[in-house]
Amino acid sequence: MKNNYGSSDKCVVFNTAFQRELLLKPMELQKCKEYKAAQDLATALNGYGWDSNRFAESTKYYHRTIQQTLMRSIVAIIKMVGSNTYDYDLRNKSSHELCKRIVESGLLDEVSLPMV
Repeated sequence: MKNNYGSSDKCVVFNTAFQRELLLKPMELQKCKEYKAAQDLATALNGYGWDSNRFAESTKYYHRTIQQTLMRSIVAIIKMVGSNTYDYDLRNKSSHELCKRIVESGLLDEVSLPMV
């Protein structure tokens, strides 16, 4: 039996608000471990009890290579959310505007986060 993030030829179906959106996602994306991990994170984030500072503090106990991979993922999210093609509404407009400012600053163009 594989863990929740191992490869699988089955598509995971969630009984949440994401279910409708899942039908619109390419099947290849739904099968990947990154998609499954993102869905698990979305489940954890979906509540008023999430403490972003406690989450950030918890990551300092990750192995250094995992910290680097997490930062590469965060940079990828910032670039995606800050892109001109990103679809947003009033609920995440501030996130889009912040990410867009970061992308436009050019700071991410100079970032190198290699797998070590």
